[in-house]
Amino acid sequence: MDIQFLGGALEIGGSAILLHIDGKNMLLDAGIRQGMSKDTLPNYRVIQESGGLDAIIISHAHLDHIGSLPIIS
Repeated sequence: MDIQFLGGALEIGGSAILLHIDGKNMLLDAGIRQGMSKDTLPNYRVIQESGGLDAIIISHAHLDHIGSLPIIS
């Protein structure tokens, strides 16, 4: 298993964790950053470079965890 934090690590908002498990790519949460001077979206370029997604798992329905779901799905 490999874990990559695309957003949400060491910051508030933008939660997006890419999990590589048994040859599958899964995204845990797809949030946005709110009120930040940074880009509002997590670094989704990594997903394209790793071959796309097999599943998206949402932990709970706050904007910092689901806000970019329409974009990534």
